[in-house]
Amino acid sequence: MSAVQLGFAEPLDEPLTYTIDDFPNKIGGKPFWLNPEKVLKGDDLKCGVCEKTMVLLLQTNPSKQFYTPEDEPIEAYHRVLYLFCCMNGTCHKTRWRDCFKAFRSQLPQINPYFNPAEGTPAIEIKARLCHLCGLDGSKQCARCKTTRYCSREHQLLDWNLGTHKAQCTGTATASSVSSAIKNVLFPEYELVSEDEPGADKPSADDDDVSGDEDEDEHADAALETKLANVQIEEPDANEKYEDTDVDVDKAFLRFQNRILREPEQVVRYSRISYVDGHDLEPLFVSDIGKPAAEDITPCPHCNGRRTFEFQAMPQLLNVLNIDHYSADALDWGTVIVYSCLANCQPADGQPYMEEIVWRQMFSEHGMGDSAKAALEREAALKKVVAPAASAEENLPETA
Repeated sequence: MSAVQLGFAEPLDEPLTYTIDDFPNKIGGKPFWLNPEKVLKGDDLKCGVCEKTMVLLLQTNPSKQFYTPEDEPIEAYHRVLYLFCCMNGTCHKTRWRDCFKAFRSQLPQINPYFNPAEGTPAIEIKARLCHLCGLDGSKQCARCKTTRYCSREHQLLDWNLGTHKAQCTGTATASSVSSAIKNVLFPEYELVSEDEPGADKPSADDDDVSGDEDEDEHADAALETKLANVQIEEPDANEKYEDTDVDVDKAFLRFQNRILREPEQVVRYSRISYVDGHDLEPLFVSDIGKPAAEDITPCPHCNGRRTFEFQAMPQLLNVLNIDHYSADALDWGTVIVYSCLANCQPADGQPYMEEIVWRQMFSEHGMGDSAKAALEREAALKKVVAPAASAEENLPETA
């Protein structure tokens, strides 16, 4: 089995449902809560720039669909990671570290909510949930006293869009309700996984991310030729970089080459400690903007190491209904989550443990669009060449 698993965005034919033993990985929409009584509050997820509520970007249930046997500790038999972000790209350009949050939630196999002896019924959420975003609904509509919200922000949004005003007067339609949700949440997709395929040719640059064999020594040179017209602007002086060389670097070339194996991947997952005992790195998009050792702080609960678990790829932006021409468009090269290696559970029974998120850009001022355009060209070329080759194989022999 590959050390890396890839996630792909699968459109929904019908709404997702879930049980404790069939807990889907997904993108966007409202969170699927592992703990049916204790859910995150709006105050837990305030953007540090605009102070609006972050929304779910994606959630992974690694013990089910991504290969990651969590045998220790027993408290982590069921385990889900939630990644949230502010939808306003301007906030990310101002202070990106305050625009993402990741939380780990886990339960033992035997727990107060699910009994394995009783089968696997659908999870019945007992917490009060926000009508718009699915966080803890600590506030309620004063008129109907039934619809709940995580914040005054979401209550006003729902009312001003006309959806809840219509509900209170009995004139709401399904389209009006979904309209409000679409303005608050990222579109929802199922996140399906498969092993990363091996390289067509062995690659030395792949050693630190998948354990593949050494690659053709000419791969980087060929890719550099392909990307000769990609223009990269100088990084922001406020960002901390390992160096200031803004040429197309080898990390980007490795990134380009690696994702061409599966150009539509939106997530890369590797619960690295269980692969072969050594730490693997994420697939960085550049040699600049990598986290330093002090950026990945120890777990505050057990003081143990945090290691790479998964990363969101730039291709994910293509399924989030983002206007890339807007000045406040959300953008990233990759978003990386590091989590507690020990899966520790605080003695006080804390239901959510915050983990570390790191964002890396192609460049601070816009290499992202150029790079993504290059990737799209390569992916399109790959799709054209493959059918053509297949058609040639099926041609009858000439007389």
